[in-house]
Amino acid sequence: MSKVEQIEAEIAKLSPAEMQEVARWLQERKTGENGGGKRYDYSDLTGRLQWRGDAVAEQRRLRNEW
Repeated sequence: MSKVEQIEAEIAKLSPAEMQEVARWLQERKTGENGGGKRYDYSDLTGRLQWRGDAVAEQRRLRNEW
């Protein structure tokens, strides 16, 4: 069974109240945590971190921890 099929099967088991809760959660995720539609602007952090390592090697190391 594919991942999509598994998700569809789980959704089919939800009650109408649970479906509303999932829809509300998805809407919050779509519009941002504050519900106002504005996501945090990270531009004030641009250029503040100086990476002194190999980014690809670090990403692979983190991925391989899984």
